Amino acid sequence: MVLCCQQKYGEFIKKQGKKYGVKITTMCYTDDMIRRSVWLILAICMAFFAAITAYVYIKPTTTTTHSVSEHTSAAGRYVDYAPIVLTDQRYDRTILYFARPGSDESDAFAATLASNSLPDSTQVVRIDVDRYPELTKRYGVSVPPTFIRVNRLGKPLSTWVGYGHTKTIAEIMQQTR
Repeated sequence: MVLCCQQKYGEFIKKQGKKYGVKITTMCYTDDMIRRSVWLILAICMAFFAAITAYVYIKPTTTTTHSVSEHTSAAGRYVDYAPIVLTDQRYDRTILYFARPGSDESDAFAATLASNSLPDSTQVVRIDVDRYPELTKRYGVSVPPTFIRVNRLGKPLSTWVGYGHTKTIAEIMQQTR
C-alpha cells in the first residue's frame, strides 16, 4: 500500500503497518512542498480564469444578427485602412478602395470620395497598394484604382476596376452593388 503523508507522520504509519502485518510505503512531503503546490495550483487557476474572461469579453464574432429596431446606422465615411475599421458594425456596406497615391486615376477618385458625401451605412476604406501589398495580393488587385465590396467577414462580394471610368460616387455605388 502506498500512502502520502507529511514527513513527521511517515515513521509512525510504517510502525503501525508492521504492527498489523501490512507493508506500507510512504511518500512523505514537507510543509514547504505543500505551500509550493498550493501556490502552483492557484497560479494555474488564475491563468485559466483569466483566459476564460478574455474569451468572454474579447471573443470574435463571426456572425451578427441585427433587428431593424436595434441597428443604428452611421453616416457614410471615407477613411484610411486600419484593421479595426473593417469590424465597425454600424456599416452595412464596406467598399475597399485600392489606390496608388500619386497616380492620376487614384487621386481623382480620392478627391471625389473626400469632397462628396457617401450614403448612410456605407464606408469606403482606402488601402494604399504600396503600403499594404499583402492585402493587395489577398484580394487579387493588379490595377489600381480597384473597388471591392466585402461582407462583414472581409469576403469579396463584387469587384470593379475604376481605371478609365467616370469618377463619381454614383458610379462607385452602382458598380459595387
